[in-house]
Amino acid sequence: MDASNLYIDSNVINTSCGGGGGISYQLNGYNSQNTSIRGNIINDSGVASNPIFLSGFTSGTVISDNQVMASGNTSSALQIKTSTNLVVRSNILRSTHPDYSVGLALNVGPGGFSVNNSLFDNNTISASGTLRPLSTGTGASNGALLIGTNIFNNVFVNNNISAPEGVWEIQEDGDTLVNYLIYNISDAEIAWMNNGTGGFLQNLTIFVNGTLNLGDTISLNTNLAAVNTSAFTPKQMINSSANITLRGLSGDTLSSITKDPEFRTTAASVSGSDCLTSSPVSCYQKSFSGGVLIFNTTGFSSFTSVTTVSGGGGGGGSSSVPEFSDYALMGILVIGIGGFFVMKRKQEESV
Repeated sequence: MDASNLYIDSNVINTSCGGGGGISYQLNGYNSQNTSIRGNIINDSGVASNPIFLSGFTSGTVISDNQVMASGNTSSALQIKTSTNLVVRSNILRSTHPDYSVGLALNVGPGGFSVNNSLFDNNTISASGTLRPLSTGTGASNGALLIGTNIFNNVFVNNNISAPEGVWEIQEDGDTLVNYLIYNISDAEIAWMNNGTGGFLQNLTIFVNGTLNLGDTISLNTNLAAVNTSAFTPKQMINSSANITLRGLSGDTLSSITKDPEFRTTAASVSGSDCLTSSPVSCYQKSFSGGVLIFNTTGFSSFTSVTTVSGGGGGGGSSSVPEFSDYALMGILVIGIGGFFVMKRKQEESV
């Protein structure tokens, strides 16, 4: 089936047919390129439904700004197989059935072809079901985001992911392939790193008491990066190696990086020790230039930087200005000289 260069935009679909209603692609050829699925509203209550389903080889497809709800048993709001170079952005993907349903499912396709080299960013992904283990082999087990085998080199950025307590926010089969997790704003970023066999990026399975998102469990602000590790039950591998970027800092010298064991939401509330010099050392500076600091941490919770201007003091990312700088002294001198001439002129006029 040739589905290249299609635009499936701005439809409203309500269906209960099951077996794959809504916009359910069966792309069994190798010629699906640059398809657009945007701005659709889909409610599918059928059993074993995937309102949006890419099952054949797909490349360059953009899936964005859709609102999709799957309420039937054994259903996924969006299921993708055998695809590469996708952009899945700003969608609302919800599964509401209590048994064997997921918001977003990434699975291997026919012939073992995977989902790879794709971007999933700023999506709201949720599940409402109860816990079901992968080992049951019956349909899709519950969880908001399901990552199957042979899924690799995908980047998940700023997604809002939620599920009931005891149900996976992210569920991965735990093979040795790497996918990436990033949360960022204009002033700060946390990007988890691959730290080898058995590392977090090779198994992104996450349970959260709350929601995995910016604000609830991830806090980014001016000169602040923090992860609420106590929200993860237990403290899983997310409390591991990551690169942190802080932008817009003043000063040209890094004095220290303060690490606070508590979850903080503002830089001013962070207190603790310098993780660059603590024992054991838990932070490693990578670069600091032009107001941009990049460092690696071996674990969380909250970080802020202390920077200064060369030859001066300061903290919390704000360089201090001496109370009487050269410019201040010059201003005082100018005012003084001006006052002297005014007084002299008045004396001359009174004579």
